[in-house]
Amino acid sequence: MRNAVIAWLGLGVSTAVAALAQPAGRQPLDIFATMGLTPKQVAAIDGGRPVAKVVSWGEPSEVYVFGAVYVNGSPDAYLRTARNVNGLASVDGYLAIGELPANPTSADLARLTLEPDDVKALKTCREGACDLQLPAGSIQRFRESVNWSRPDAADQASVLARGMLIELIDAYRRGGNEALGVYRDKAHPARVAEQFATMVGRASALPDVLPELRNYLLD
Repeated sequence: MRNAVIAWLGLGVSTAVAALAQPAGRQPLDIFATMGLTPKQVAAIDGGRPVAKVVSWGEPSEVYVFGAVYVNGSPDAYLRTARNVNGLASVDGYLAIGELPANPTSADLARLTLEPDDVKALKTCREGACDLQLPAGSIQRFRESVNWSRPDAADQASVLARGMLIELIDAYRRGGNEALGVYRDKAHPARVAEQFATMVGRASALPDVLPELRNYLLD
């Protein structure tokens, strides 16, 4: 079987993946050197242990993590495993997981509920002052549609969130990243599409091993 090294770059809430499959005996040493990995870290990867490193790119509000893990198997075997979303249900750290159909409804998200801390934050959420990252329209809908004085306010908020998520999926399919809107949780609004493009652009320090993926993420 061929050996593959999979490297990825985590971009804040969103993740851009840069994967490099090499024949046995070759390593993406240029990438490791660019990211400043030590010989000890490279040896750990060769030994089958994952390595992750926070990268000091961009602004204080941006978080970048470079990671690499050695996969002893063919690219096809790796992709089959990665695409088995429901198989992650047995992995520690996942509260719940599922795969949406082509035309999802709120019923497909029936198990999705908001965390108590999120519900608490939504109760006092206002445009420009919110502990959650939300567009102004979403903030307003939670204020107007949920009766926060009722004991079932948390259930109301979760039902509303499920419907809003379906709407967002539909909008994204029609309009791409631009449909993700503008966050209004801080004094200065943040346009999601522009911030994501900036974050993906930071990865220009890495060899462009999958330009098609970059284009797909942005366009």
